Amino acid sequence: MNKGLMCGIIAIIALALVFVASNINAAASPAYLVAAVVLMAAYCFGQYRLDKNYR
Repeated sequence: MNKGLMCGIIAIIALALVFVASNINAAASPAYLVAAVVLMAAYCFGQYRLDKNYR
């Protein structure tokens, strides 16, 4: 996987995380919180892989 594609995927995950996190409130379903945690884990994993592969 090339660096541009990896950065694009990480950017999409980050935008999705911002969207989901902005919709979390007391009335939101617990699925938003679960989605935020999953997206944050994917973002952190992507950053780790990007740093490891392209140092």
